[in-house]
Amino acid sequence: SGDSTALSSSQPPDLGESGGGGRLSSLSWCCRLWYLGASQLRGSLASLREEYYYVPRYLLGYGLWDAANSGLVTLSTSFLIFHLGFTPTELPRFLFLALLFAIPAAQFSPLLMKYLGLQRSLEFMLAFGAATTGSFAFVTSKAVAYGYGCLFGCLLGGIFPLQRFAFAEIIPGGREVEMFGLFAFAGQSLGWAPPLVFIILNQSSDGNLQ
Repeated sequence: SGDSTALSSSQPPDLGESGGGGRLSSLSWCCRLWYLGASQLRGSLASLREEYYYVPRYLLGYGLWDAANSGLVTLSTSFLIFHLGFTPTELPRFLFLALLFAIPAAQFSPLLMKYLGLQRSLEFMLAFGAATTGSFAFVTSKAVAYGYGCLFGCLLGGIFPLQRFAFAEIIPGGREVEMFGLFAFAGQSLGWAPPLVFIILNQSSDGNLQ
């Protein structure tokens, strides 16, 4: 009961009043958190725009890639079910193969960086991703679909570590937690795009998902 009394106390935590003057002292502790967080975010975005202009560009590129990847997963899953006739037990096998091949691909990324360097390794995986996406045009049977699942797993397992290695190299030191919070936000910021693209493509192609 002592803990519940402490939790229900109306006394706000000591967040300090630096940067807020008398305004902070008149706000509730929840509003103080929002105020300080918004102030920190505004300052961070300003510094990124002026001193680290390449970080927002990278975040934009990552957000577009993540949205495209989500759209591919959505469309390919629907294609496997409605056009190739995958059953509820066969679809998990496809996903399991993708996850299984992602493991050795992730272990391959450091070796790739050792010989090609970080930038060329990332460029190589992006080119491999474009080729993998284009190869979906040849998925005409369940057997070929399983092979495509292996390729897709290699793509995801290989590119995920490289994206994070590259981002860690370009962000300002001492602000890693904040920057990776923005990185996670960038990956979710365009989450609305894949469903919209799915609807548009499905309507314009008369249901031909491939």
